[in-house]
Amino acid sequence: MRFFLLIIFICSSASAQKISSFKELLSQKKEGKDFEIKIRVGSVDTLVMAIHGGSIESGTTELADAIAAEKFSFYSFTGLADDYLGLHLTSTDFDEPRLSELTQISKNCLSLHGLKDDEADFCIGGANAAKRKALVGLLSQKFPKWRTCELCCPPNSGTSMKNVVNRCKLPGVQIEMGRSLRLELQTNTAFFKDLSKILHLELAK
Repeated sequence: MRFFLLIIFICSSASAQKISSFKELLSQKKEGKDFEIKIRVGSVDTLVMAIHGGSIESGTTELADAIAAEKFSFYSFTGLADDYLGLHLTSTDFDEPRLSELTQISKNCLSLHGLKDDEADFCIGGANAAKRKALVGLLSQKFPKWRTCELCCPPNSGTSMKNVVNRCKLPGVQIEMGRSLRLELQTNTAFFKDLSKILHLELAK
């Protein structure tokens, strides 16, 4: 009985391990069925990405699309299947070839993510310290209702140079958004439009 339980534990632990490369993801999941990738190349060398959209971290794809508008490049990896572990490639492991091509031609990058809970509303990360601080000041001023903080949701700081947002020509900025804030964005059209416009204008500077 002990041996049988040990086998069950080992198998369960193995199935719970997150994937570590896009190649590994493709061995288990199918594009168009389990996930979809959306790309739009803009006229300015700035890229807005949501690599955990759809069923992975809801609301991030829609906001990234609105921020990019028709000016900036846009990339989204959107989960269609309800399988967080099987679709969640971490930012440091995210090596999808089409995104890699976009980061190589993009000067500035913004990456949007969703926190599981509400440890922060806007948690600003990324390796570009100057842009981090500017974004914290801007969001704190424009949306005082929501708590904005810098590097306040470890381990989701986004400061590693392996993080996809820092693989552009300049280090980028990452925004982790709390669950309540993302729900508000999905139900409050005015708030969604205000936030996307403000972030678009900030990127355009």
